[in-house]
Amino acid sequence: MTSEPPCSNAEVEGVGKAERVKMGKTAFWIFFFFLPLLAFGCGRKGAPVPPGAIVPAAIDDLKAERIGDQIRLSWPIAKTGGKPLSDIKGFELFKFQARDAGTLCPGCPVPFTKALTFIQFDSPSPARVKGTRMFYHDSCDPSYGYAYKVVTHHKSGGVSDDSNVVIVLPLQE
Repeated sequence: MTSEPPCSNAEVEGVGKAERVKMGKTAFWIFFFFLPLLAFGCGRKGAPVPPGAIVPAAIDDLKAERIGDQIRLSWPIAKTGGKPLSDIKGFELFKFQARDAGTLCPGCPVPFTKALTFIQFDSPSPARVKGTRMFYHDSCDPSYGYAYKVVTHHKSGGVSDDSNVVIVLPLQE
């Protein structure tokens, strides 16, 4: 006497196939739903900003002038209602030095690596405030060219975007 299995092979395979199709459809819809979330992210590039942080406006009027063996930098101080913004923590000043003037072409990206200095707003020495502008003098070698940019730090932790980049070309020999 041979005993028959409770189900034939065709029935076992059919049930398995139906389950695989159902799992495949579920996986497809999960993937289809979450793919856009992974592809687009949060939408803003750059460093994360702490919750509640005030992000100062980027400085758009950084100026540089070579005076002998120094470069005088100046930029406007952020204002609200005509008065300097009191919650500024300070300014981070970046410098790039290049022997070859071709490295400092207008519109070319400048490889700033680390900050030259951080200027505290409450006690800006060696920088100084005159009217509505901050002034900073940097020593320089006349045979080198320089590029500078500034970012503003708010006391809440917010950091502005980069300022405009100013370029000071080396003196002709």
